Amino acid sequence: MSVQHVVDERRLKEASGGSEEFEIDLLELLVSDGRERIKSLIEAIAEGDVVAARHEAHTLKGSSGSVGADTLSAVARDAEDRCTRGELDEISVESLQSELERVADYLRGRRG
Repeated sequence: MSVQHVVDERRLKEASGGSEEFEIDLLELLVSDGRERIKSLIEAIAEGDVVAARHEAHTLKGSSGSVGADTLSAVARDAEDRCTRGELDEISVESLQSELERVADYLRGRRG
């Protein structure tokens, strides 16, 4: 998937009310919050805390989906599902990090 298809721009525009400045703000928030969520998810996995891990994955799924970062949202949904099944060792943190960095690359491209 190319960088320009990392975010569904139609949904991002809907979420921002059509404000390009707010689009950038939303993406910056997703990236910064996403990094913290992934860090907390890693800690929860290390501690075997299924509830905390599921919460972090669920929150990342929702925030990324709301701005149209569909692949990131899907990877987070998979992590959430694995938490629900108690499969913490099966969560691909690397995939979450990789997809979040793709959103960060997209954001850098939007900034110019």
